[in-house]
Amino acid sequence: MERTSGRPEIVIGLIGGPVVMHHPELASQHIREIAGNGSGTCNQAESAACMHGVFVAGILSAKRGSVAPAICPNCTLLVRPIFAETKATNGEMPSATPEELAEAIVDCLGAKARVLNVSGCYRPTCHQKRARSICIFSYTNRNTDFTEKFCVRCDITEEFPFLVTKLSPYYDR
Repeated sequence: MERTSGRPEIVIGLIGGPVVMHHPELASQHIREIAGNGSGTCNQAESAACMHGVFVAGILSAKRGSVAPAICPNCTLLVRPIFAETKATNGEMPSATPEELAEAIVDCLGAKARVLNVSGCYRPTCHQKRARSICIFSYTNRNTDFTEKFCVRCDITEEFPFLVTKLSPYYDR
């Protein structure tokens, strides 16, 4: 944080909950919405989805003079919600389907995001106790244009996801 506050041409896709766009602590001049599954702006500030979205946006884009200065307030933040703003019942966290997540990723990449911050919660169906997923992360070095891919296997229970394997190289087959 001492070295830089980011640059507007660095575009970060925020996939998760909606955000209070005119929050006084956010560097809102660098926050934009991406049309998708609902609005990027909170309609129910007390919803779990909105609170989560504002929390993550604050980590990335709060003003440097605020109580909790952000990592990159001068970068452009694209808000692409996947969580619906509903009242949580029984302490449930907001969740999204894998298809909704995939659509949001495509939308962010289409809007020229170079970095993605993904908050996702996948809930197994009622008859499943747990589900296993493989997550593949891809990174392209902008100086060499070389793409590296890594994968990790996740075990997703009703409570929370956790890693089953270490991050390891992924090779296209």
